[in-house]
This record gives sequence, structure tokens and C-alpha cells, in this order.
Amino acid sequence: MSIIGAVLGVGEVTGAIISTGVKLTVGARQVDDDAASRMVNLMRGRVPQNDGLLLNGITSERIEEGWKVQASAPEPANRIGSTLEDYASFVEYGTANTEAQPFFWPSVNEVLPERELAMRRILEGTET
Repeated sequence: MSIIGAVLGVGEVTGAIISTGVKLTVGARQVDDDAASRMVNLMRGRVPQNDGLLLNGITSERIEEGWKVQASAPEPANRIGSTLEDYASFVEYGTANTEAQPFFWPSVNEVLPERELAMRRILEGTET
């Protein structure tokens, strides 16, 4: 005669772990969605708005790892004798002839601590 022992409830534990993982993933995605949107809005509010190219060139895009936020402002193609340059970095960092008008990194630096706090809340289960 054989002696058989069983552990019951492993399926329930596995299900709870999977459910928790899904909730964490959904919550983290929402935090990242909100952070990317907030960065874009802050950047757009901080740019000097001469012709709208830089303003409209501030975008976010969901990528596999999360979000990509970028600022791009190529010069118009119809300028004669001018090479096409993306002047977003000239605005952010300045040039020999123009003062820096930072809009990108101040916005990122403002939002990232907020994002970190929201992620901590998700992990601690204090935010849904």
C-alpha cells in the first residue's frame, strides 16, 4: 500500500501571483502613460513659440520598454543655402550667439521623481 501526500492550493497561489503581476503591469503602464503625457505638456509650455516647429515637434511614442519622449524641430526645407538642422538642441543648450532656453531636461527632471513615487505606490499596493 502506498502513502500519498498532497499540497492543495498551489493553483490558487499561482493564480494570485499571476493576477498580482498583471495588476502591477497595468498600473505601471498607466504611470508611464501619465508621465510621458505630463513631460510633453510641460515641454510644450516651456518652449519659445516662434513658428511652432519646436512646439509641434515635441512628441511621445509608446515603445516596447515604455515610452520615448523627444523634441525635434528641423529647419524648413525651403531655406536657400542652409543645411537642414534640427534646432531643438540649440534652444535647449544655446549656441555661441543665443542663450539656452531649457525646456526638455527641466521637464524630465520634474516628472521622473513623481513617476518614481507613483511606481512605489503601485508596488506597495497603495495606488491602483
